[in-house]
Amino acid sequence: MKCPDCGYEIQTPARFCPECGCKQKEHGADLHIYKAYLAEHKGDLEEAIEHYQLALKHDPGKPEVHKHLGNAYYRMGELTEAIEQLNLAAEKMPEFATAHFDLGIAYYRHGSIVKAIQCFEKTLSISPGFEMALYWLGIAKYHKGKLTEAIQAYKALLEHNPDFNIAWYHLGVIYARLGKADETIEAFSNVIKFEPESAVAHYHLGNAYHARNQIKKAEAHFKKAIELDPEHRWAKKHLEVIKKTDPDADPI
Repeated sequence: MKCPDCGYEIQTPARFCPECGCKQKEHGADLHIYKAYLAEHKGDLEEAIEHYQLALKHDPGKPEVHKHLGNAYYRMGELTEAIEQLNLAAEKMPEFATAHFDLGIAYYRHGSIVKAIQCFEKTLSISPGFEMALYWLGIAKYHKGKLTEAIQAYKALLEHNPDFNIAWYHLGVIYARLGKADETIEAFSNVIKFEPESAVAHYHLGNAYHARNQIKKAEAHFKKAIELDPEHRWAKKHLEVIKKTDPDADPI
């Protein structure tokens, strides 16, 4: 008897191939799913897609295969095919949060932002603490110019996980854009707790302190931004402004 996976000649009946470990009782859809997993593990997405398609021919009633196939297409950059398969997965597994989340990511990369938002919101209706859904909802809302709703998404994420540093960063960018100095300072102060060498965070802190007329603190953060990124021209420009308006400021 030959192993259907590797072709090894098995001398005695066995549940697993002694050469490759393939489960010998697997056949049809299950065998192709197994082969697809192996192909993905070795980075051969084309082979994985082929086996997922064959699995669906054998058994169209396996919605998780649509999800895996959709994600394989996504990784190949074939977004139309990814969306088609992930839609099928979400339709067949309506209470499976990750199916809606994966579809949302595919829609976002495709540029279908409104549909992406709908998917992320559906994900959160099933699993309110789904951190990455909150994160991507914030990104998608920001992309559509819905800044207040983006803030709500990031704040909900940070209430759930205060150490989600990139959310503090995005929150700070929004507050800076809105001219909310106090909130900008809070957000970027949290960023530098986790990433003290972020020149961008120090630059935004400099701006916010300058807006509050706390010149020495602003100067310190602009200088730190330049120390970390000597080519940071905006920090240099702001230091020049401070020097012109405050004779006691140190030279750049």
